[in-house]
Amino acid sequence: MVLTLTLALALVLSLALSLAQTLSLSLSLPLSLALALSLVLTLTLVLAMALALTLALSLSLPLSLSLAQTLSLSLSLSLSLSLALALSLPLSLSLAQTLSLSLSLSLSLALALSLSLPLSLSLPLLLSLALTLALSLLWAPGPPQCLFAFGDYLLGTWSVPECNS
Repeated sequence: MVLTLTLALALVLSLALSLAQTLSLSLSLPLSLALALSLVLTLTLVLAMALALTLALSLSLPLSLSLAQTLSLSLSLSLSLSLALALSLPLSLSLAQTLSLSLSLSLSLALALSLSLPLSLSLPLLLSLALTLALSLLWAPGPPQCLFAFGDYLLGTWSVPECNS
């Protein structure tokens, strides 16, 4: 048991170090920042795999379905970090965009299974919803706190005073 955990930890650290080196060289990031990002991305992926196995076993789902759902969440978290860095967006904005995409993928899988819809029908509907939400968050006017009051903006007023100008 201890040997297995040691090997797993060594594998995670090895992946994180190689990813850190790649990030540092390709994006010209300082090695400390690249190492921190790669540890977050690697641990996110490992947790997603563990969650996929847990879901598959506890809910009697096919492993491919739970793996697809948790990997979409893992990829969305990784993509949100990348977007925040590459486009100098606030992390909350890029996280909201990519989590909405991940949620739409998970919901489309759930709809396809529960309503016996073909995946090709439920996926475009929910992807268009996620894309609409992501674009509306991207172009919401005002300071970052206005993003959390975006529903008010759709109604024509803001509950946050700074957003009314």
